[in-house]
Amino acid sequence: MLNPADHTYQGIITSKTCRSVTTILAEAGWIEKKWFRDGRAELGTQCHRMIDAYNKRLKFTAPAIYLRYLDPYKSFLKHTNAEVIGSEIEIEDISLGVSGTMDILLRLPGSGVGVLDVKFSQCGYLPSHDLQTAAYARGLLFHPKYKNLKIDWRGGIIFSPDCVMPRLINHDRMPDADRVWQATAVFIAAKHRHKIAMEKIDKENGWVA
Repeated sequence: MLNPADHTYQGIITSKTCRSVTTILAEAGWIEKKWFRDGRAELGTQCHRMIDAYNKRLKFTAPAIYLRYLDPYKSFLKHTNAEVIGSEIEIEDISLGVSGTMDILLRLPGSGVGVLDVKFSQCGYLPSHDLQTAAYARGLLFHPKYKNLKIDWRGGIIFSPDCVMPRLINHDRMPDADRVWQATAVFIAAKHRHKIAMEKIDKENGWVA
């Protein structure tokens, strides 16, 4: 469960406090924090809620500023003949102590099952997108419902302000993205442990009031 105050999670498996995938990527410099500013963040949050409701066939209403992105999404599903297996799936990687929420688990004819990331942005593909879906694919290995599901591909769609049908962007541009993600998560965790240890030493030595 996400804690919006500090963007940490209560792990769905261990119930421990976990840092989020995006927070780790941002701290490591893979994601620019400017993309989390209120306006952009709010657009992404509300549109993700809308698409999730549509995927789960729930009744919903949305302001026109968000609703205009729904038809392009419907067109994408129809064009690719895709089947939504799951939507807004919370994961916990118990080996790395990391949690997050992946956008969509999708089955494509001829391609199999994949992790689909959804973005609302003016920019195109970024290396952080590859790392993000690699993190989610790894997290699914521990998921109570999806751990035995074979993941055949990772990719993303990016909705631009002109609201045309997005195209699928394969997340296979970064060699060994899974290993890079694991190394990043381990490094950031070690960095935090070191910080806590140094703060304790400083306090014991009287350097911290």
